[in-house]
Amino acid sequence: MKNHFFTPYAGNKRNEVLKIYEDMDLDGIENIVEPYCGSFALSYYVWTQNKDKDYKYVLNDINALLIDMVKAVTENDESSIEEEVNINRIKIKESVVNDGFDIAKEKYKEYIKKEGVANNLFAHKYYKLRTGMMPTGTDIKRFDKEFKFSDYPVYEFLKTAKIELHSTNANDIINQYNNSNSFIFLDPPYLGSCNNFYKRDDNINLKECYYDLYKKGIKNYSAKILICHELNWIFEVLFEEYIDLNKKYSKRYENNLGKDFSGKPATNHICIKNY
Repeated sequence: MKNHFFTPYAGNKRNEVLKIYEDMDLDGIENIVEPYCGSFALSYYVWTQNKDKDYKYVLNDINALLIDMVKAVTENDESSIEEEVNINRIKIKESVVNDGFDIAKEKYKEYIKKEGVANNLFAHKYYKLRTGMMPTGTDIKRFDKEFKFSDYPVYEFLKTAKIELHSTNANDIINQYNNSNSFIFLDPPYLGSCNNFYKRDDNINLKECYYDLYKKGIKNYSAKILICHELNWIFEVLFEEYIDLNKKYSKRYENNLGKDFSGKPATNHICIKNY
């Protein structure tokens, strides 16, 4: 699936949604729930395939600025965000031309230090100006184009689908929607992977998610649950009874430094489920 979201988003599942969708069973389902929604690639794809269905899409993420941005679009309040992003887009573009990359980077860093939805969006949209990255001509051309939410495929989904937004502990959402009418898709930060070196404010949230799923056993949940994860040894030990090795697939990681793929070798991913 082509990039659907407003910004690049590390870990999004847009390149895996077709394989994940093949494993979904939506019979009797009313709610599509993503407790770790990120760019909600799966919910968006499900919507594209089922526009005739009246599903409710429950999107939760601990990143409150992400949820606030999505909320602004769903409530037709996105114009002020667009305006601020474009004002600063032009300022940085002019600084690149007139002052050079080093000065432009300093201005960029000062801007993204500030709290706010527009600042956060800008930081992810034009991330190549971060320290240690060398922008290419293509990256600089991004500053030429006016930013509009409506230019992105996910915009129609946010405007027309039935959407419920949260920014809370993922377990709260899992427990709230643990019923036979719900399909819960889990894509938490992976256990024992490179995600571990990131500083996270929701470490307890992450721990509790895997702890509860393992202790209770996903087969004992009332909701249909599907988990996507790297097939590493920790995950294989914890969820051995649910793993079908015939279902594993290869995943290559995209590079944020201007190449198609990173130097990291391809890894095996897998989806496990309780139905």
